[in-house]
Amino acid sequence: NISSLNLVYAAEEFDELTYRNILLQYEADHPKHFNLHFVVNNPPPGWIGGVGFVSEQVLSRHIQRPSADLLVVICGPPVMQRVVKSILQSQGYDMDRVRTVDETSSGPSAKL
Repeated sequence: NISSLNLVYAAEEFDELTYRNILLQYEADHPKHFNLHFVVNNPPPGWIGGVGFVSEQVLSRHIQRPSADLLVVICGPPVMQRVVKSILQSQGYDMDRVRTVDETSSGPSAKL
């Protein structure tokens, strides 16, 4: 049972934010259960979202604190996945509950 979903969606360029309008509409339709935060490394003029990379500050501000029922899924380039996992580990997240879409394991639940 998923009660809420926080999505940090990062891209180099604004135009790379695929499904941006669909995600914004979903957030508007489900404000208590879906929170969306965009981060763009090269923002267009007038951009009011996040700027830069997925950093410790971005994660601290936009994802839930560590808990026994929290699952964190990371999708992105391998270097970004490693950086985010390192940040989450330093913040006390249970690394058995942090997954990347590229992981493989002999365990049945390692790849979502």
